[in-house]
Amino acid sequence: MFMVWFERKLISDMQNRIGPNVAGPWGLLQTFADGVKFFFKEDLRPENADPLVFRLAPYISAVTAFLSFAVVPIGGAFGGGSSGTVTIFGRETFLQVADPPIGILLLLAMSSIAVYGVMLAGWASGSKYPLIGSVRASAKQSPTKRLLEWPRLSS
Repeated sequence: MFMVWFERKLISDMQNRIGPNVAGPWGLLQTFADGVKFFFKEDLRPENADPLVFRLAPYISAVTAFLSFAVVPIGGAFGGGSSGTVTIFGRETFLQVADPPIGILLLLAMSSIAVYGVMLAGWASGSKYPLIGSVRASAKQSPTKRLLEWPRLSS
């Protein structure tokens, strides 16, 4: 939260304006206020959109992005051994949600499923232009993912 505030202050200084100073002392609670505003904002949906799929599509992309981090080991020798553990209150704790034997494949699969959320959002809008944009976005993501997967799998 502090880094967002710092970035906003830095950008406002570059643009020669005041910056976030409305919520809290020195604008430190501006990020929280923006989150509350975003939470209560009106949800717009196109007329011809499929309501269920249109609302479900962003969640598919977000959940797969967050689940991808479940298999990434975080941690190291700063608090425990070099095996990705940290000692908290005398107990060795792994800083990894899941440790499957096929972790890298699961990471690649989850990152590939996120494209379906983008495709579903374009399709469910009921208009041809968002559909064309979603197909273009997913077509741009697919080849680069394949190029990044081969070195990971070969090592």
